[in-house]
Amino acid sequence: MLGTQALPNLQIDQRVRLRARLVALSVAALFCAQVGYVAIAEEPYPAIMMPRFSWAGPTQASVVDIPVPEISLRFADGKSLVLSQNELLREFPTGHHNSIMASLLAPLPPVPATRRAPAGKFEPPTWLFPGYGRARANRTSPEHVASLKAWLTKRSREIYPAAPVLKCVVDWYDDSYRYDTSGEHQGFRQGHRLTGSFEIDLNANATSLY
Repeated sequence: MLGTQALPNLQIDQRVRLRARLVALSVAALFCAQVGYVAIAEEPYPAIMMPRFSWAGPTQASVVDIPVPEISLRFADGKSLVLSQNELLREFPTGHHNSIMASLLAPLPPVPATRRAPAGKFEPPTWLFPGYGRARANRTSPEHVASLKAWLTKRSREIYPAAPVLKCVVDWYDDSYRYDTSGEHQGFRQGHRLTGSFEIDLNANATSLY
């Protein structure tokens, strides 16, 4: 009698164990598939894998290049002011300054990017990962340009209210510092090289975007 009742329980236990094994194998297979996928394609967000780190730091003989923007505001009365990024972006948290400058006021590429993924990487399908497509940014779109002009005009008026602003010019330099673990030469600038410029016309009567 007891053996007859124990048989259904044994069958249930076997089914539970089989399901647990199938779940574990499925998770392992999906993880392996994802690892293989990110090797050939750009991983969408949210991601499971850690982001790629392409540079782990300089060696003792390396030279570190630090991008430094020099921001010039030119006004209708002939006044010209040179600002640091901290002065221009005073209303934003300091930790975001580099990202804002690189995203909004960096030199435009000679050829507009047609894809977001790095070279040699496949892009994930936007129908499956719609957020990947929404993260694209077109710096030459009329909406982006109008928004940037409005903010720069407002910020310029706060900095110098005496005259309308005409133009914002951002010259980008690479400041080179030698990384020396001995400390003898560390902190001394080795070079100051102009790498590019970004200009935006803020004249209220301007018809061009940039």
